[in-house]
Amino acid sequence: MLDKDKIKQNLTLDNIKNIVTHLGSEEPIKDFNGNFIFQTICHNTPSRSNKFKLYYYDNTKLFRCYTECQDAFDIFELVKRVKQQSNMNYSFEEAILFISNFTGISFSLAEENLHYNKLEDWIFIDRYKKIQKALKPLEHLTIDEVNPHVLEVFKSYPYQGWLDEGITKEAMKKFNIGFYLQDQKITIPHYDINNKLIGIRGRTILQEEVAAGRKYMPIKVENKIYRHPISFNLYGLNFNFNTIKKQKKIIIFESEKSVLKCESFYPDKNFSVAVCGSNISKFQRNIILNLPIEEVIIAFDKEYDDITSKEYKKYYNDKLIELANKFAPYFRTYLVVDRFDLLERKDSPCDKSKKILEKLMKHKIEIKTK
Repeated sequence: MLDKDKIKQNLTLDNIKNIVTHLGSEEPIKDFNGNFIFQTICHNTPSRSNKFKLYYYDNTKLFRCYTECQDAFDIFELVKRVKQQSNMNYSFEEAILFISNFTGISFSLAEENLHYNKLEDWIFIDRYKKIQKALKPLEHLTIDEVNPHVLEVFKSYPYQGWLDEGITKEAMKKFNIGFYLQDQKITIPHYDINNKLIGIRGRTILQEEVAAGRKYMPIKVENKIYRHPISFNLYGLNFNFNTIKKQKKIIIFESEKSVLKCESFYPDKNFSVAVCGSNISKFQRNIILNLPIEEVIIAFDKEYDDITSKEYKKYYNDKLIELANKFAPYFRTYLVVDRFDLLERKDSPCDKSKKILEKLMKHKIEIKTK
């Protein structure tokens, strides 16, 4: 039996280009970051009229179609989809064999791992079926890419106030945090999972704007507002995808600062993302359902003073349980709740210290399916 994961990891960009052009796409073009953009042969018969909207991202080894299907998939799935346009019985296993023969790249599963991989595949297939059943078609949306050169307008030095709160220079540099002198705002670039810049949020340092409810606002440069639909993306997923995949888990915070704090606590071992709000949208849930994970941890801000109060019970039952039930049927799902009075109201679980975060994580609550 061929080891599909090893084959995929050893495919070069030339291999990918040769396979996709053999399947019917014209020679690819490239985006700002050098990623290949092919014609959309994944859901329609290859022809010269096909749009160049099928992106390939070598860092994740995934394709993403930005037209009708709005789907993400690997090279094996692409081969299967194209081949099924002329042969509906073409299987995933045949796609693996085709790529191995086409490229000359071949790895076999070790005998001792064969049973384990078969079992793992069945578990994955069962979960995949459950997830696909849960995923309902959502409205079509393509988020336009922002020219990354706009980031050159902002100062790249770290904001002292965040340094004082425990966010390191290294974390701010990794996430391209800057400062916009003209508006007195910390600049927070937002990227999609494929490292495409899609928007820039600004965090004001002016107290009068905070008091007026304008703590976070889109950045405006030369009459252009760099706004994007926040509920259609997860902050930090592009930077933390590899750790999330390796750890097979994800922790969901409300704000970007929490992701930066986790990066400061655990450099390059960060499996956190932020929804940039107090809810998890259907789009954000669907992004998470499609990730190669087994565990979801929800770590929202503290919205109560006393754990014995009716306010806490209402928040826990009406808000947190509702959020957990979006994932409990598919993954091990946990809630991080302050039951020890370690946080202030409105604090994120990682606001105080690494030690407090780890204590809250140690006592997280598992939520089972109904």
